[in-house]
Amino acid sequence: MARTGLTRMDVKRARDALLAQGQHTSIDAIRIALGNTGSKTTIHRYLKELEEDEGASLTRAGSLSDAIQDPVARLAARLHEEAQALVDQQAAAAAAQRSASRRSPKSQGSALSWPRCGSNSPAPPPPFARSRRRTPGLVWRCISATWTSSGSPNR
Repeated sequence: MARTGLTRMDVKRARDALLAQGQHTSIDAIRIALGNTGSKTTIHRYLKELEEDEGASLTRAGSLSDAIQDPVARLAARLHEEAQALVDQQAAAAAAQRSASRRSPKSQGSALSWPRCGSNSPAPPPPFARSRRRTPGLVWRCISATWTSSGSPNR
């Protein structure tokens, strides 16, 4: 004989039983209370419908007293203001650093260049010049004012 499936009343009964026991009414808890039957999607849909019908809020703001809600709201606003001030301060510092680096390109270029070997020798090629993969056998050394490689690249 075919099963009838899960009904909204089954979910409501299981949810009410969990609330009476003081447990959290998650989808998994309700599914366990129903005997590990029913899909999570169906249980979620019925829970959503029940909350809409009863006017329950997921944040449960109505269950908190005004004595608690007011200080929490003020604290949240103050934390937001302090965080925004910190973000603004860091953004201003980053903008100042960008404008300073635009004015002096020499300092930026020297920090990114390869170290020189000798007085007039060119810098070695980047480590991934030939391919994107590493070549652990290839080592660049400064020998008599020129960059040379030792070892063979493993291909």
